[in-house]
Amino acid sequence: MEARVRYAEPPPRGLVRSDLVGCVLAGGLSTRMGRDKSTLIDPRTGRSLVDGAATVLAAVPCSRVVVSGRHGTLEAIPDETAGRGPMAGVAAVLDRVDEGTAAIFLPVDMPLLLPSDLASLASAVDGGARAACFEGWPIPFAVRVDATIRTSARDASLRAGRGASVFLWLEALGAHLLSCAEASARLRSLDTAEAWDEFLAQRPPEEGPR
Repeated sequence: MEARVRYAEPPPRGLVRSDLVGCVLAGGLSTRMGRDKSTLIDPRTGRSLVDGAATVLAAVPCSRVVVSGRHGTLEAIPDETAGRGPMAGVAAVLDRVDEGTAAIFLPVDMPLLLPSDLASLASAVDGGARAACFEGWPIPFAVRVDATIRTSARDASLRAGRGASVFLWLEALGAHLLSCAEASARLRSLDTAEAWDEFLAQRPPEEGPR
């Protein structure tokens, strides 16, 4: 049974999009962090990073939210081949998403991003782009799922080394690049212990999804 995601605030009636799927990329080994990033608790919300990311995606609003990796309560989609990096997770998720659906991929270690930031990526795809990301930041990104996208993601996930990068895959798709001026302060990856400690020390003001 598909897991339900609790909204931080109930979405307006009729606003949830049945053609929009959100995915939290949380299948990595967290080697740079030294511990599982997905279980770290955001002091602003009291939620784990993976639950916080799922809440943000639900508030975009996505009708279905999945996790690329392991999770106890949310719908989890494991990589078909472990240790292949985020492209393996992307490929596995796209294989489980209906064609014609828009999919937003959000890394588990970017807790400052707002639903409005991710909605701008979905809007670019709605406007005809095959894929969209912020300039200088390949993740988060959005794609419109079709057979070609699925095949290209699967092929990219099987390449060795840098060839399996999300950046090169999006570049090959001709991804639309959005200006990150408005979201620049929130495009921050907490992928090391030092970055996490700095985040805790700064304690940004609490912001609910919007």
